[in-house]
Amino acid sequence: METYLKTLELLKSLLISNGEQFWADWMQKDIDVWNKDKSTEHHLHAFGGAGSFNDINLGQNDKIGYWKNALLSNLASISYGFAKTQTIEIPKGYFSQLEGGMCRKCKNGDIAENSIERFLAAKFIPEIIEKNLLSNDFLEILNLENFQNNSETQTEKAEIINAIKNANIKLNPFGSAWEYDCKICGEPNKISYRWDVIFKNDFFKIIKSDDNFEI
Repeated sequence: METYLKTLELLKSLLISNGEQFWADWMQKDIDVWNKDKSTEHHLHAFGGAGSFNDINLGQNDKIGYWKNALLSNLASISYGFAKTQTIEIPKGYFSQLEGGMCRKCKNGDIAENSIERFLAAKFIPEIIEKNLLSNDFLEILNLENFQNNSETQTEKAEIINAIKNANIKLNPFGSAWEYDCKICGEPNKISYRWDVIFKNDFFKIIKSDDNFEI
């Protein structure tokens, strides 16, 4: 099966399993049009504008939601790229930051486990696609829970958590609500903040990102 059709099949299956029947039917139409006319025009019409394919969110504030959305966006990038240029390009980059909060007064930071899950999904999904998309077992890509819970992912998660602790950043549980009041000094001075994740000398290091506001 052609790689473009594989991508559309994956998108259709992912959308069906998450209750997005309208867009699943759209992907089936894209498949039918390609098989008949080798045209990608219908697929291109899915993108752009309010209420378009770009606006879909498969996450429900759960951990697997980050993996679903990462897969959706990567597959959409591949299919859209092919529809525009007739070439297949697997996304290589991934989100390299953790997001959290920083108190302006006492300079203490915190990161919720949500940010770690988002980081892991964004890192591993392109690798999973690259490894499996060209194989006959490409539908294995949809088994996101297996990738989320395998030993490689869990080891990396543990290493990132350890790096956060080594950076003296407070780790909040998954699903923690955003709070403006600092848990350390009690002042309502907390702002959104980012940390870069650096992998060097076989271990992770968390450093303050350069694209933060001055505090």
